[in-house]
Amino acid sequence: MRITTKTIVPISALLILGVAALPVAADPTIRPKENAPTNASGVLQGRLLKIEGESYIVKDATGKEVRLRVGKDTLVDGRIKVGDKIDAQVGPDGHALTVLKAME
Repeated sequence: MRITTKTIVPISALLILGVAALPVAADPTIRPKENAPTNASGVLQGRLLKIEGESYIVKDATGKEVRLRVGKDTLVDGRIKVGDKIDAQVGPDGHALTVLKAME
């Protein structure tokens, strides 16, 4: 099978929708880390300002700088670089589940 842009875009959309549909545990002991995105959807959209080890510094739509924790279990689009607009699915602890390059 030949992989083209026409096949990558729908696959990316399915990955985003699939992860977004995952249930989030309603454990009252889990609290968001300070400086973690707290919007109800669990999605962080913004511009990647800096990569510091396992942290991505992202400027969100409100202009706030947010530290996003990224680990080995995070699905990261390999094309992402500083300056790119990104969409990240974030768990309740502030850890990124997915980080994908957003279409501009």
